[in-house]
Amino acid sequence: MQPTSAAGLAAAAALSLWLWHRRRTAGLHAESGEAAPAAAASPPDGCAECLRACSALGSPAPGQVLEETHSTVQGIVRSRRDHSASVTFLELCDEPPDEAQPQSSLQICINRARLDGSDETTRLALSLLDVGDTVSCAGPVGRTRTGRAGEWSLFPRAVRLVRVAREPAHVLRVLAAWRGAELGLDAACGVLGVEGEGALLQAMGPSLAPALDEHRAQQEAQRARTAAAGGAMGGAMGGAMGGATGGATGGAMGGGDETPAARSQPARLERMREVAARRQGGLLLVMEHPAHPSNVGAMLRSCDAFGVATALLVHPRGAGAPGGPPRLVLDAEVMRGASKSASAWVELRHFDGSDECFAWLARHGYASVGTALHATRSTPLHATPLLQPRLALWVGNEVRGLSDEAAARCDMLVHVPMAGMLESLNVAACAAVALAEIARQRESSADSFATSDAEAAKIFDRMRDANSRLGGAECT
Repeated sequence: MQPTSAAGLAAAAALSLWLWHRRRTAGLHAESGEAAPAAAASPPDGCAECLRACSALGSPAPGQVLEETHSTVQGIVRSRRDHSASVTFLELCDEPPDEAQPQSSLQICINRARLDGSDETTRLALSLLDVGDTVSCAGPVGRTRTGRAGEWSLFPRAVRLVRVAREPAHVLRVLAAWRGAELGLDAACGVLGVEGEGALLQAMGPSLAPALDEHRAQQEAQRARTAAAGGAMGGAMGGAMGGATGGATGGAMGGGDETPAARSQPARLERMREVAARRQGGLLLVMEHPAHPSNVGAMLRSCDAFGVATALLVHPRGAGAPGGPPRLVLDAEVMRGASKSASAWVELRHFDGSDECFAWLARHGYASVGTALHATRSTPLHATPLLQPRLALWVGNEVRGLSDEAAARCDMLVHVPMAGMLESLNVAACAAVALAEIARQRESSADSFATSDAEAAKIFDRMRDANSRLGGAECT
């Protein structure tokens, strides 16, 4: 018998915790005699509410923090970017970040020098929180040094991790912190949503210990490899090229972050403007039910390389809901490693089921071409004309491929002919090959597939915002 994987144990833990939480909320645990948690006397603001309040304050100057203001805002983390050891950018929204519809979001500009140094809860929150978690931030509002006029940010004095998302990876992360004595038993129960159920965690502890220890060891090993690789390559490139320019280039190529000054230089902004203008008009990549975040990251990198501005991620219908299939968690660290920051430059939209995605594509006039190796009507990729003005390329799950529903609804099906012993390519490699072929056909055509000026301007705005989250906007 094969040993149970860490992911499997984490999934079991998430399921167990969810069932216990449902018992509590349904009143089936009344024999414990515990009272229901009291509602907060002064609930925190939502992101939209905070932004409305900020709009009445005028427009602060770049870099200005209105110290006389104080807001406590609670929201769901849409994105997280650790710019340096001292600066972290969060984007908070009021609804789950996988919603397809645009919504108001508030930038949280965390400078550890501004935080309450005695607040251990804040330190733990920053080490644990990730996309999809609910967080509470308290502090004054203002504008970053490079923020656009009217663009508000919150500069927290304190950060609280209110509740982690119920995906197995999030539960595993919290349990590993509890196992390593970084998080107390009561605090772990609180962020997992099972307040007062310390006995549950303690009972599960022995069976979870191997998975939690493995998780911590993998995280430490990954951090060590990243630091060693970045330092070695950065030093080698810097030494080979010599001087300050060589050192800076070596550091960037070795995996180190560019400086905020480099990100805000006019040359970089001009490059982003040129890249936005070169994006493919009317071309999307649709990823249906991928199982591994690393493949999603790799496909986003291919999108950036071949000029695709937007990718669509289709989750199984009802994924993440009680009794539904598991939902893919896009681990921030895995995504950064696989996409090499492409996840910042390519817009990613989420859909709950293929029906929802096909309906959205139909409303926007897209034809769909799916990759399917064994389908009867599938034709070789290089022999199939793919010059539709609006085209969505579908790729499927790493093991099962496209769902039968998606394959049946696609206007065309194509495949990459294989000449070797293996039957198929990895899904990320397949997406790269297909995108390259579509780009080749478009470049060879007399028709123009360039993005419109208006769309290029929108893409540039998104890239400039991503540039700020990468560190272009310094925290006061």
